Amino acid sequence: MNRDVRSALWAFLLIWPLACGRGPAEYGDERPAMGTVVLARAVAADEGTARRAVEAAFRAVRDVERVASYHDPDSELSRMNRGAARAPVEVSPALFEIVSLAREVAAATDGYFDPTVGPIIEAYGVKRGTPRWPNDDELASTMEKVGYRGIILNKENRTVAFARAGMVVDLSGIAKGWAVDRAAAAMAAAGAKAGIVEAGGEVACFGGGPEEGEVWRIGIQDPDGGGLYATFGLAAGACATSGGYAQRYEADGRKFSHLFNPRTGRPVDGPAGVTTVAVTCAEADAWATALAVMPADELDRLLKPAGVPACLIIRRRGNTLEHEIRGNLPRFKTI
Repeated sequence: MNRDVRSALWAFLLIWPLACGRGPAEYGDERPAMGTVVLARAVAADEGTARRAVEAAFRAVRDVERVASYHDPDSELSRMNRGAARAPVEVSPALFEIVSLAREVAAATDGYFDPTVGPIIEAYGVKRGTPRWPNDDELASTMEKVGYRGIILNKENRTVAFARAGMVVDLSGIAKGWAVDRAAAAMAAAGAKAGIVEAGGEVACFGGGPEEGEVWRIGIQDPDGGGLYATFGLAAGACATSGGYAQRYEADGRKFSHLFNPRTGRPVDGPAGVTTVAVTCAEADAWATALAVMPADELDRLLKPAGVPACLIIRRRGNTLEHEIRGNLPRFKTI
């Protein structure tokens, strides 16, 4: 079972049993989407409204896939990637919003999150299922196509352009979070009093929890096993988890994770796991990606500005796991 599905199931097991008693009606469902399992649960005045709210959540996720999928050649993102190096491409308000947000977070994280990382990942062959280790010359050539500053946005005309040939935008590090945000908003707009959406470790919730006066209980997976490392409560807001512990590759005698440092082009073995908590899941998702590849000595510099997410960082010390907390993280309990 891959990391995304495993994370989703753990969140499901924690959330589902607690969703009772607020009434008068609740409804939840799970469906495959965005390469993982998406879970949605709504609390509403009646069952019909709760069901409609959950259906609205899944429609929102499908809409995001059509806009922002890097793997679907017919998605709007793929069409943009094919043309933006030749001339500015006019895009939908939705795609312009997410590309703009991705560029903003890239700047805030000093490029440790970078939506133009696609050529690096392609160079290692991991998405094709044929892992390889590019030599230094090949990597140097690849890095010429990478750099978020090469994304040129024109807000007035709502266009996206690339400064160099070969550039692409890969929104994999933010799209699930953005989809979860939109799904939660769709549930609220459809009449849900409270709700939660989870997709592969990315969570957004609202309404104060499944029961009056309660909070949604979120689980953080243990990087070394199938259980939980900790749990915490979240009444409203979002969280996301990232880490290199699940997807591992081997090529030319080298073992490496699926996490790549966009500033060097090489894979990293960073923290065992990172969980971020923020107002939006898109922000939490992108920052979790950045913190998973960021050197420990950069944390003080980049986590000081106001507005950055709170985070729990799990590190491996020999055969044991230790954690550190940055920012105003909700009270949590280790398992």
